[in-house]
Amino acid sequence: MRKRVGDICRLKLPNGLYAFGRVFKDAAIGVYRQLSDDSSYVPNDDEYMFIVGIYNSSLRQWEKVGHKDFISEEESWPPPEYTVDPITKRYSIYYKGVFTLSSYDECKGLEEAAVWENSHIIDRIMGNNKWQNDIHRH
Repeated sequence: MRKRVGDICRLKLPNGLYAFGRVFKDAAIGVYRQLSDDSSYVPNDDEYMFIVGIYNSSLRQWEKVGHKDFISEEESWPPPEYTVDPITKRYSIYYKGVFTLSSYDECKGLEEAAVWENSHIIDRIMGNNKWQNDIHRH
């Protein structure tokens, strides 16, 4: 079943706990800070570990467990991310489908624009940083 913006979904982790995510616009998911061993748990706050792009094939593996509308249209967009051109080494900020040239200083602290597989998301949730070398960048 296709997920909609605002859907809250869960994914079982290898350690038996469940991770939860909320679907954002622009093919992104916000992964909640809370993990649970209770399959009926649904997060009730909006505290995320991270918000990243996700492949649709990966998102289909997350089970919908609820829905929470965003307060505003603006809130439904993932935060700005950055990219680095591999040839020119120039930085850009990606936000709402638009790339804007920027500086390194403007990009500090932003997530790198990438599309993630579940295996990378699971690794990151569980504290394994091998995803940093694996993810498919825009």
